[in-house]
Amino acid sequence: MALRKRDSAATRDDILSAARTVLNRDGSGRFSTHSVASQAGVNQSLIHYHFRTRNGLLLAVLEQMNAELLDRQRGMYAREDMTLAEKWQLAVDLYRVDLASGSVRTQLELTAHGYSHTIVSAQACSLFNVWRWQVAAVSEAARQ
Repeated sequence: MALRKRDSAATRDDILSAARTVLNRDGSGRFSTHSVASQAGVNQSLIHYHFRTRNGLLLAVLEQMNAELLDRQRGMYAREDMTLAEKWQLAVDLYRVDLASGSVRTQLELTAHGYSHTIVSAQACSLFNVWRWQVAAVSEAARQ
């Protein structure tokens, strides 16, 4: 039984990775579960099993990316061996890495997709608000 769960989790991760690749390559307008299944090397029914819908998959990609980037930023700003200016410079450098990797484009594609899908929009706004709180917390800590 545990083996099936591990395989299921690995399949889910493979699908998410493929979805990021397809989204970055094709944009949200041409994004399809068929393309993702082909990229991941899985049956399309597994995408629907794990994510239910195309929007469910897109939201899962956004949630995963957001969590990864927030963890990175929180870790950076929690460092006590760097000044705020050094942390800010590192944040700028990381943003450049994100631009080059396609992460920023993927986030913008998901944001644009939200303009015509209210459920995606609401979830994206909720996730992006965490960034605003993060910046506000860093700003407040710098003032103290």
